[in-house]
Amino acid sequence: MVKIIGIGNPLRSDDGIGRYIVRRMRQFPGVEIIESAGEGCDVIELWNDQDYIIVVDAVSSGNEPGTIHRFDARAGQIPSGLFHCSTHTFGAAEAIELARALGKMPEQLIVYGIECEKFDYGEGISEELREPMEALLHRIAQEIQAASGVRGRMTSQQRVLPIITNGQERSTLP
Repeated sequence: MVKIIGIGNPLRSDDGIGRYIVRRMRQFPGVEIIESAGEGCDVIELWNDQDYIIVVDAVSSGNEPGTIHRFDARAGQIPSGLFHCSTHTFGAAEAIELARALGKMPEQLIVYGIECEKFDYGEGISEELREPMEALLHRIAQEIQAASGVRGRMTSQQRVLPIITNGQERSTLP
């Protein structure tokens, strides 16, 4: 089974995007959906004893809002500077490195970050993130289907947006 963890604070505008995305995937077969505030140690426990984990969180790197970042955490270190928009000092990137040091990494750990810019208090996602959010939903659905052969109701006719994978821009999943 694939577990998808959406990280964020829905009371801080775009910071909640990870949670909004996973909420939309609740009806997708063959996945377990978890919403998390993003506390590092809690995130490690959420993927304990799981083979395939996908983490979705807001990032802030200076790229255009809506830019999608994808990291294979088993392949290398996740740049912690991307996830500094969090209200936590020990977030997803640090949790991954701690899990790596402790030998608690799942077999497959994919991290998606969607570039956001509004982290002030307020509810809801910025309008400019609506289309990239749909594109990311579609990409995650494709990844789950490719990994598990699961056919689901998650389809999209969204145009393909660029994605940055382990620092390299591309328009398709690896």
